Amino acid sequence: MKGFVGPIGDDLPSLIAIMLALTLFFTGLTFAMRTFNSRQRDVRLMQGGLDISRAIIRDPVINYSPNDLSDIPEAKAIARNNELEFNADYGSDEITGGCEEESLYFSYLVSRRNGDEVDLDTLRVCVWDAR
Repeated sequence: MKGFVGPIGDDLPSLIAIMLALTLFFTGLTFAMRTFNSRQRDVRLMQGGLDISRAIIRDPVINYSPNDLSDIPEAKAIARNNELEFNADYGSDEITGGCEEESLYFSYLVSRRNGDEVDLDTLRVCVWDAR
């Protein structure tokens, strides 16, 4: 019994190594899951933004006024299904309202009906996560 520290004392060095290994394993697993979720969010935002933009510019000549761009039923349904929000506007370099700080922006050159004429204009769409 000389040198016997106790039932846990003899196993203490191996218990420390096991606890350190478990801590490192779960830290790595947590980091991997956070990275995966972040990438999934980015992909969902990109895909949803492209789908919303496609819904807005599906016609060769856009007949919507600037106030109606965010009220297109198909675009609103896509945004709702992907848990996204969006805003769209013509011609401005910066969409002037309703966009979040971490929005994803899409710009398109479109044909727009202006009375009896058809003009080229820039359509800007910003999309952000609604969560």
